[in-house]
Amino acid sequence: MEGSNEMKLTPEQVNSFHENGFLVVPDLLSPEQLEELRHMTDAVLDGRLKPDADTGRDDFELQFEPGTIGKDDIPRREKIRVAFHLCHNHSYFWNHATRPEIVDVVESLLGRHIKLYTDQMFVKPAHHGSEVPFHQDHAYWTQVEPYNMISCWVALDDATVENGCVHMIPGTHRSLVPHREFGGNQNTGWRKRMSIPAGKSRSN
Repeated sequence: MEGSNEMKLTPEQVNSFHENGFLVVPDLLSPEQLEELRHMTDAVLDGRLKPDADTGRDDFELQFEPGTIGKDDIPRREKIRVAFHLCHNHSYFWNHATRPEIVDVVESLLGRHIKLYTDQMFVKPAHHGSEVPFHQDHAYWTQVEPYNMISCWVALDDATVENGCVHMIPGTHRSLVPHREFGGNQNTGWRKRMSIPAGKSRSN
């Protein structure tokens, strides 16, 4: 899989990625592309869109929030926690994951001749969403060696501290941090040690 031969990142951006382990690339998709992506993901959540690949599946691979299972009064879209492997089940999501705008950024960090492993759509429904502990993706993808992978996340909605955005800890990509098992769907993670003065609280 190759991009358009346009290096989208500056040397400063590449250095920042290697220093911190993450990079924000604003306005990577056009408003029209983003609106189309929202429309397609809404169709998956509502059950209106079905796989078009020859996989034998009549729906996408879905993981539901534990607290919503068996509750018929909650709409389907508000029960879904994660939709897995959309790009392997529908041509639109394959084309999205391999679009030049994304591939160019990844190539500028990893080099050419990259491969697409898979994709996921994290939903985190309001009022029903479960905790995601701090973790490194390598703890889940231990079968990949050598580990030279990048996760590309496209925010479909504004991600803020108030609504539960992703938190990053700079520099933790340089080595694998020991993980432990938690309860729930996302059951592998670790806790960052932090000092909190008496009478204060902090949530992530």
